[in-house]
Amino acid sequence: MNIYVKLTILCLSLVVFTGVPLYFVSTEESQQKLKDEISMHIVAQCDYTMNSIDRFLYERIQDIHVIANDPVFRDTASSPKSITLRLQEVKKLSSLYNSISYFDMERVRIADTEGKNIGRRHALINYWRKIQQGEDDVIDVSFSESLNTNVFHFATVVKDVQGKKIGVVVTRMLISRFYEILPTLSEKENILSKMQIDLLDADGVLLYSNYNPNGILREKYNKSLILSYLKKSQNGYYESGDITYFLALDKGYLSYRGQNWLLIFEAPVDLIYAPSNNLRNRLLVNMIFILIIAMGIGLFIAHRFAKPIASLTESIRHLASGDLDAEIAITSKSEVGFLQREFKRMAVSLSTKIQEQTQLNMRLDTALHKLEHQNKDITSSINYAEKIQRAMLPDEQVLKYYFNDYNILYLPRDIVSGDFYWFDQIHYAGKDYFAVAVADCTGHGVPGGFMSMLGSNLLTSLITFGKNLSPSIALAKLNKAIKHELHQETNNLQDGMEIALIIMDLEDKKLYFAGGNRPLFIFRDREFIILDGAKVTIGGVSKFEIERKRMANLEDQVIDIRENDLIYMFSDGYKDQLGGEQLQKFSGKSFRKMLYEMRNLPLAEQKEIMLRQFAEWKGTHKQTDDILIMGIRI
Repeated sequence: MNIYVKLTILCLSLVVFTGVPLYFVSTEESQQKLKDEISMHIVAQCDYTMNSIDRFLYERIQDIHVIANDPVFRDTASSPKSITLRLQEVKKLSSLYNSISYFDMERVRIADTEGKNIGRRHALINYWRKIQQGEDDVIDVSFSESLNTNVFHFATVVKDVQGKKIGVVVTRMLISRFYEILPTLSEKENILSKMQIDLLDADGVLLYSNYNPNGILREKYNKSLILSYLKKSQNGYYESGDITYFLALDKGYLSYRGQNWLLIFEAPVDLIYAPSNNLRNRLLVNMIFILIIAMGIGLFIAHRFAKPIASLTESIRHLASGDLDAEIAITSKSEVGFLQREFKRMAVSLSTKIQEQTQLNMRLDTALHKLEHQNKDITSSINYAEKIQRAMLPDEQVLKYYFNDYNILYLPRDIVSGDFYWFDQIHYAGKDYFAVAVADCTGHGVPGGFMSMLGSNLLTSLITFGKNLSPSIALAKLNKAIKHELHQETNNLQDGMEIALIIMDLEDKKLYFAGGNRPLFIFRDREFIILDGAKVTIGGVSKFEIERKRMANLEDQVIDIRENDLIYMFSDGYKDQLGGEQLQKFSGKSFRKMLYEMRNLPLAEQKEIMLRQFAEWKGTHKQTDDILIMGIRI
């Protein structure tokens, strides 16, 4: 066997015995890490789905509280006809409920939006038992006599002005509308939509099932052993054979403490870990391709190295046989020995250097892989946080219902924004109000995003549910709520927000405004009206005396609004953007001039002008801060 064949076999062996084990090791580690990531991601989605259920139930409790506090129901002198008319008005405000009924405390149906079973006494089913046991608010899934199907019942006790229990209001929602509660399950690209889903009560009875609708309220979950393992699992999921099960617990939401319900998802392992299997197949294809290239390179290198050695060997053989014409590179045995020794020394030295460099490269590759993995995890988490933040912003359809011409320019500096907008309609004492807020939270990115979500939730609680229709009072309560939620008096956190808040009386054409370091612009024909906010920041830590004086500056500013009035609310990100030839701020003066010059244009066109001018001013520079501008034409 000549030197060429030996070198060829050696090169091929090194490629095969190095590449194949490396493939199996990398595949196993990559697959396991990917499986763990997929499992934890699904666990997080399951928890988010359960939290969506809790939040929905909390909102329904707030709905039923508002209904129960209606003066018509609390007045013992109200006639069944007036109660029925009021129930029908309430039902028009929410398409979720299929029917609403009013009962006296003896379970006799006094009124119903559908006019069914009037005067009949309701059977003593689960939610009636809980009410008779002293509970004021009950959530229940059971059979409806009036709708003749299984529904969600939301019931609360009605009390007169002296606090005496005089009746019960019950709203009903079809179980078939469960997908509207859980939007993540209706998204086709979401893996949860491909799973089998069961919602269980505290006793294990099916409250909802996307594959066993006939078992609802009739059967218990038939995999009690699996359920036991899931409850003991610390990571939220359990594999049994070819099936993986995921569990989400009912943890409640705000003041709603939950029903001890369980949400179980199950799916074949092949479905859940399909991305992992795809990764393994891609690695195999890539490995085969790399082996083919490496073998070709090995053959080429073996040929290049073996040929001169073979030539030298042939020359020496010719010399040994007496062929004095043979061409050789050396002239004596002593020179060849010296050359062999020097090549051996050089080979050893080079081999050592290569090993050191290889080890260094391996350490660098490991460190780089770790950094890339950490960066991917962080970016993925922030992207997911941005989806949650955008999902929590109010639906523009609500704004569109009341105002035909509006715009919202929302440009986070990073993925997650510290600016947020909030609006909602409020029906109180027979009148319609519309509240709008634009806020700039401390910082930007993830910290600002947390503050924005906290502020949005608190505004909903204080204004939509709390019926605080004075902007200054609402902001004062928001200040206290932020301090309470962040425990600022004990941990010295200074986080807060600047905010502009308006509440419009749509019938009397009145606008009430209060602001914390944020103004309100109103354009009326050629008139430009500025309502300045108080020099206060909502949230943060200050001494009692300073805090008292600071909050005393908050007051309502009232102005009559007219048709075609243009209202603008904004954070300071646009005017503070650095750009231009001198790298300076855009400035508040330029911002006011821009708004004034385009005040008569449709607001959609105004938004395009603002975007274009912002891009031209910023140029290649980085965005300085989060940007939020909101315009409404009356």
